[in-house]
Amino acid sequence: MEGLRIGLDLCDDYCQVSLFDPETMDAEPFAFDEEGTQTLMPTVLCRDREEEVWYIGEDAYKMALTGKGILVDKLLKLTAREGTSTMRGRRYEAEELLEIYLNKLLMSVREKHEGQDIAHITVTLQELSADVMDVIVRVLMRLGIPREKISLVSHTESFVYYVLTQKKELWANQVVLFDLSENGLHYYELGVLRGRTPQLVRGEHQFLEEGFRLDILETKSGRKLADTILTNCAERLLDRKVVSSVFLTGKGFEKTDWAEEFLRTLCKKRRVFSGQGLFSKGAAFIALDADREESNYNMICVCEGRIPVTVTMEASLKGRDRQLILASAGACWYDSKATLELIRGTADALDLTVRRVDPAGIRKISIPLTALPDRPERMTRMEVTIAFQS
Repeated sequence: MEGLRIGLDLCDDYCQVSLFDPETMDAEPFAFDEEGTQTLMPTVLCRDREEEVWYIGEDAYKMALTGKGILVDKLLKLTAREGTSTMRGRRYEAEELLEIYLNKLLMSVREKHEGQDIAHITVTLQELSADVMDVIVRVLMRLGIPREKISLVSHTESFVYYVLTQKKELWANQVVLFDLSENGLHYYELGVLRGRTPQLVRGEHQFLEEGFRLDILETKSGRKLADTILTNCAERLLDRKVVSSVFLTGKGFEKTDWAEEFLRTLCKKRRVFSGQGLFSKGAAFIALDADREESNYNMICVCEGRIPVTVTMEASLKGRDRQLILASAGACWYDSKATLELIRGTADALDLTVRRVDPAGIRKISIPLTALPDRPERMTRMEVTIAFQS
């Protein structure tokens, strides 16, 4: 298996990288230091005050603290609002700054792996915004990665793929995840609907208002308050649910000794796991699966970033009525696009059927063709394109 299969968890505070290892057949976190301990790379960029030399992560912080550099952070938020940053009289677009950051990040990975080519990279994001996703794709392509070797997915989808690579007993029932980081407290839930082929896997995500700043964990009273908040969340969210396993991730859970009551609540007839890199590991498994002719995962995944419906249209092909599939449930909305050439018969509308998979339901949509010129039957050729904005 040639080339690197990279999962990149790109957040505004930290980034994490995982690589699929063909020897262990597992996704392994990438360490940015020689000791092999630094797996979190701060999403910050610093420019030398005198020369156009750039630093990222902890090196960027050090340069800024000594006064030798100009720091810029929150690169995703800056990208989302199409912002700029002016340094030493020059204005840098957010897209340019993100490109500098990702270039140096990926150079670190490739240098440790003797310059191997990237076979596939999956970037996983907390929020899927088409504008930000467009920027990431353009940046990676300029860095020499072909479009077909780039995937963008939500944290929810990465969580789904990570869980499905674990032992089946861990996802025999529902699986939940608590992610505690600087940008808040997030809750994820996974369920598998059995008894159908392919399996329907549903992933859901909530941003919890009860989140708190991680600096409260620096004091004894703050840790006690945080433990109480999380315990209340767990009791509310897990009430009357049959949960096989619980995962904890995020910088807030690097240590869990402060959350004694929370852990006691979680461990009631459930298995609990704590660790970093869950989203990047799930993304690495997606990168592995991306180029296969047939996916290893025989499922329809319904979650953020995936289409929850199948869209079909009636047409006649070689004299027979057919249902043409324009979009399939479980496909990535960002990459889904279909184009058809049609010849108009006697129809005065395009009739689409939108079939939901969870919950099941059918909706009919009729698009009038009144704007087309009035011509005899079979004398009008049409092109129909379907794509998704979100």
